[in-house]
Amino acid sequence: MELMTVTENCTAESSAALLQQLRAKYSGPLIATRDNGPAHRSPAMRAHLATPDLNLRLVALPANSPDVNAD
Repeated sequence: MELMTVTENCTAESSAALLQQLRAKYSGPLIATRDNGPAHRSPAMRAHLATPDLNLRLVALPANSPDVNAD
């Protein structure tokens, strides 16, 4: 598990920065989970995910998943 500290709300830019941090640390294929927050579906995030040779698979969590919700 990798974490990145943010001091304000998460945005598409901070989400892309986390993916860039992961890519810098790990050269192999990556699989990352994401929720369905607006920042993860934004045009800025889609543009980042279109980066050639990103070698990243994003898996979306179900919209309603109480079994994986810590609350």
